[in-house]
Amino acid sequence: MKPPEKASFKKTVTRGDVDAFVAVSGDDNPLHVDEAYAAKTKFGHRVAHGMLVASFFSQCVGKRLGTDGVLYLGQTLNFRLPVYIGDELEIEFSLKSYSESTRTASYSTRATRGGTVCVDGEARVAFL
Repeated sequence: MKPPEKASFKKTVTRGDVDAFVAVSGDDNPLHVDEAYAAKTKFGHRVAHGMLVASFFSQCVGKRLGTDGVLYLGQTLNFRLPVYIGDELEIEFSLKSYSESTRTASYSTRATRGGTVCVDGEARVAFL
């Protein structure tokens, strides 16, 4: 088996995404939910949760690696820049290594806005 070298897609972050993440996670920090509050911060606008952005990596594992038989084993994350409602992100997976004996792979993960990295890290996956 040869795992895919790359997987990617574009995603625009919406108010609905942020509001749904608040409902699921319980993280209703005013920076994420209150435009008036967020306007007074250094960010100037509501900021999407970093973990919401990181959750987009799951789509690469679940839908973009060419098979249904992929299991997420782990993920490291670096939150480099804020992501705002309305931002269009490029979500990317790039193969770093693969072990045929364990059928596991490591992928570099990146969420970029206009070519600038907002969130990155490394994913470990198993091919079933």
